[in-house]
Amino acid sequence: MSARIACRAAAVIAAEYPLTAYSSPSVALGAVGTDAIFACPALTIDQSVSHFVPTFAYEFNDENAPENFLPPVSFPYGAPHASEIQYLMDLPTAAFPGTLTGPQQQLATTMKRYWTDFAKRGFPASFGTPFWPPFNDVTQKMESLAPPAPQTETDFASTHNCAFWAALQAG
Repeated sequence: MSARIACRAAAVIAAEYPLTAYSSPSVALGAVGTDAIFACPALTIDQSVSHFVPTFAYEFNDENAPENFLPPVSFPYGAPHASEIQYLMDLPTAAFPGTLTGPQQQLATTMKRYWTDFAKRGFPASFGTPFWPPFNDVTQKMESLAPPAPQTETDFASTHNCAFWAALQAG
């Protein structure tokens, strides 16, 4: 990529993610990285595989999850990649062990039921857990995993500016 193209792309991204919309430049950069590197590529995969197999998509949204793998920093991590692992299993040797709050423990219990049910039955649902609808390309329903209990979300693509990122890649 030439320097000129990179500068134009950076300007377009900065216009889509203006610093004034965020509490700090670090938070703005985190939003760009989350959307471009994780959220929108994951949505593309969900859309693709849902045409062939039952698909259950989720977004881990506990922005106050203890950070077990990364050192403390001067800005909020939010809900970084792999932070949901501690909700599914004990991590006694984590670099930065943390403790889940009561509502986080409640979410962890539900998540363990979902994952166990999926392994047993091929779908994440059992008596006593919130219904997790299958993902399809039309409704794009997925579970938002946030304490104390998951909620179904349908605005993932717009929340993460996925049309913007698709157009930027295409153009």
